[in-house]
Amino acid sequence: MEASLQYLQTLQGLPAPALVLGLLVACGIGAPMNEDIVLLIASALTLTGVMNPVPLMAVAWVGLIAGDALVFHWGHRYGARLLRSGPVSRIVPEGRLLSLQERVRRGGPFYIFVIRFLPGIRTALFFAAGSLKLPYRHLFIFDGAAALIELPLLVYGVRYVGGRWQEIMALVERFQGVIVLAVLLLLAAWMLRGWQRRRMDKGVHEMAHKLPARGRPAAEVLADLKAFSSADPDYRHGRLWSLAYYQDEDYAAFLGEAYSAFAGANGLNPTVFKSLKRFENEIIEATAALLHGTPEVCGVVTSGGTKSCLLAVKTYRDRARQVRGVSRPEMILPVTAHVAWFKASEYFDVKVRLLPLDKHLRADVTQLERLINRNTVMILGSAPEYPHGTIDPIEAFGELALKHGIPLHVDACVGGFILPFMAMNGRKLPLWDYRVPGVASISADIHKYGYAAKGASTITYRNLDILKHQMFVYQDWPGGVFASPALLGTRPGGAYAAAWAAMQHMGKSGYRDLARRTIKAFDRMRKGIGQIPRAVCDGRAQRAAAGLRLNRPGRQHLRRG
Repeated sequence: MEASLQYLQTLQGLPAPALVLGLLVACGIGAPMNEDIVLLIASALTLTGVMNPVPLMAVAWVGLIAGDALVFHWGHRYGARLLRSGPVSRIVPEGRLLSLQERVRRGGPFYIFVIRFLPGIRTALFFAAGSLKLPYRHLFIFDGAAALIELPLLVYGVRYVGGRWQEIMALVERFQGVIVLAVLLLLAAWMLRGWQRRRMDKGVHEMAHKLPARGRPAAEVLADLKAFSSADPDYRHGRLWSLAYYQDEDYAAFLGEAYSAFAGANGLNPTVFKSLKRFENEIIEATAALLHGTPEVCGVVTSGGTKSCLLAVKTYRDRARQVRGVSRPEMILPVTAHVAWFKASEYFDVKVRLLPLDKHLRADVTQLERLINRNTVMILGSAPEYPHGTIDPIEAFGELALKHGIPLHVDACVGGFILPFMAMNGRKLPLWDYRVPGVASISADIHKYGYAAKGASTITYRNLDILKHQMFVYQDWPGGVFASPALLGTRPGGAYAAAWAAMQHMGKSGYRDLARRTIKAFDRMRKGIGQIPRAVCDGRAQRAAAGLRLNRPGRQHLRRG
């Protein structure tokens, strides 16, 4: 202790500018890592009487917060990526990581406050907090507030310690054994806690990589499911552009109840689960009526829009092969066609011929006829298409389709359950459904603007003569005749029941109200985008979707995303 005091006293012999510069450098290096350096320097200044430590400590605290923010930012940028890397993911199971993220987010302000009082390891802890995607606002609000609280307390504490340095060091030497024992006990408790936690994590780790040796309690499994969703977007409060179509918790519970009531039912054999066949028939009848189809319109319920697109390509390929002898099938797609159609091209070996856009971002019908040849099995139009939200010129497509005897399919997976109700509400729309003579089939998703549970779409055909080419029948199987109307064998009864329940619950009035609210929000968004410099909202106001385009975006646009 006396040697330390003698060393501190030697500081008095240094020139004041050099001393201040050296201390500032020491603070700049040490402050982001360890508050002890600030304490040591302030104590030295107090003991030697060189200068008032308050200004220097204030500067050090600014550097401390800046260091915290920098390390926290590095955690956000690099740590999150590291946590999901291969080696780390094998050590920390995904479920455990998501559960930890949720707990840290909930107690973020508390953790930030506590980290400030853990010298020596605060850099690592701030990096870890950033890696777990703790919001930046927690850092700035509570780290800054803590600094304002700590600074006057620390100044007082340093001066008090400086005035009683010898007494305090004597007390430390007297109780040195007790202090060491307390530190060892704390270290042992920490290690024991870590061992217990590793034992708990072992079960989660097994669950993540293989079937657990013993079944887990239902409550525990459900808690994990909830924890896993903590990193998902908050679609319930509108924090998502697409993918989820949500009304409220009561409606979600209603769909869940309908789904669970038939979760074990299987639509593989319609003669067994007659309820599911009834659901499908009534869904198709209601959908055909919305699309202005005749009583001859028929179809099936599928598990999603991509499945409906795949079925259309398979149907028209087989039809052209059987009716016209086409061996090298081709289909004409606008460049804005959904990627599911390109997937279908690869799956069923149907060549794609792309139709460019006109200046209004709609498929250029003037270029369509030159793409038609003897190998064309179908033409596609969208209502609307995804990138810009425009409805392709379906009527003009239909005329050319009839002229050349080529079936026209309308992809209304997005618009099928909102465009009809927009029209009922008075929006003027171009014809796009079965009122166009050349339209042979339409796909429409119920789990989008139909607000059904996920896993429900439809594909309808103008008549059974077209639908029959979608069917698969195998008669020589030892197990008996096997027939399937779609790609799936087992067909989930829960999705059928939830889709039927959604349509029955909403009715025309409910869907019209949803369409009105949706378009009102769309119009407001479009108007707001129009006020952003150089921003253009592609698509037209009567549609249910649009694309945002920035003409030569500046930095402010890129920052806004």
